[in-house]
Amino acid sequence: MKSWWHGGGALSFCAYPDKFGIKVFELCDSNTAYCCKLDFYTGRKKNSPLGATFDIVEGLIAPHLDWGQTLYINNYYTSPILFACLKEHSTLASGTMRMNQPWKCCHN
Repeated sequence: MKSWWHGGGALSFCAYPDKFGIKVFELCDSNTAYCCKLDFYTGRKKNSPLGATFDIVEGLIAPHLDWGQTLYINNYYTSPILFACLKEHSTLASGTMRMNQPWKCCHN
């Protein structure tokens, strides 16, 4: 889940002031709404072969892989590659796929 934290003051990692606040990516428990892990957006990172959204999800879910959990995810973050990677680690995923994305996957 993505959220915005509003607050005043200057931030060392922000080049320009943002009227919305700080972008925060959150991994939350669906039963309790407890926030398990946070990732603060501090600017564009290196280019990833699997995409920035893959890296965000992987960074949040990494400590919870191989637990047999199910990840419910927004369509902005879904991709066949992400779902296949999660399945390899005994983690199921559910989310809406965008049909207008140029997915690179194999069909049998």
